[in-house]
Amino acid sequence: MAAERRLHERQRIRAEARVILDGQESRFSARDLSLGGAFLTAGPESAALDTGRTLDLSLWPDEDAPHHAVVDGSTFHAAARVVRSDGSGVAICFEKMDSENQARLRAWLDVDGD
Repeated sequence: MAAERRLHERQRIRAEARVILDGQESRFSARDLSLGGAFLTAGPESAALDTGRTLDLSLWPDEDAPHHAVVDGSTFHAAARVVRSDGSGVAICFEKMDSENQARLRAWLDVDGD
C-alpha cells in the first residue's frame, strides 16, 4: 500500500467549485477540503485537468451544510495545482492564496490560526 502523503486532515464538504484553466471556466462539485487542497468530483471537464496543471479555483460552500454555511455568502479563491486526476475526480493542492482567503478556509474547516 502506498504511503499517505497528505499533510492536512480532509473534511467532507458540499460546495460548488469553479475552475478557470487557460481562460476557460468549468464547474465541479467539491467533495473534500483541507488546509492543503480539495477533491473535485469527476465531470466531462475532468479530462483537461492533467496532473501538474495550474488553475484558479473558487469555492461556494453549500448553505444547507451547517458546518460549512457562510453567513455573508463569501467565496474562497486560490491558485491551485492538479496533483492527481482519475475517473473519480481531481485532487488539487493550494499553491497561493491571500490572508483573507486563508482565514476563510480556516473558518470553514474550524481550524485555529497558528
